[in-house]
Amino acid sequence: MQGLKITTRNIISNWYSPVVIIKLKISTKSTIAIRGEYYNDTDEVMIATGTRNGFQTFGLSSNIDFDINDNLKIRIEGKMLNSKDKIFTSNTKNKNYSATTNLTIRL
Repeated sequence: MQGLKITTRNIISNWYSPVVIIKLKISTKSTIAIRGEYYNDTDEVMIATGTRNGFQTFGLSSNIDFDINDNLKIRIEGKMLNSKDKIFTSNTKNKNYSATTNLTIRL
């Protein structure tokens, strides 16, 4: 993903985010995936941090999906984000960890 912004003073700002996803079906009802991504928005076009380096963050995540039936899926995911500046937890840390679950219903 990439974007471009031209301001009224003809200043060009851009941002980009390369992503790599590897997904493996481990059974007829289960898949696992890992994802690596980097987000660079030094000019703070999309994400304003108020820091010297803008938003420059690397992320890794892993998930497992279970298809309960044709219309119901549950996901469990763990994620780690590492930023160049201290932008997490009230600007005191440059790393952030999370674990989430998701229930998806197809209507």
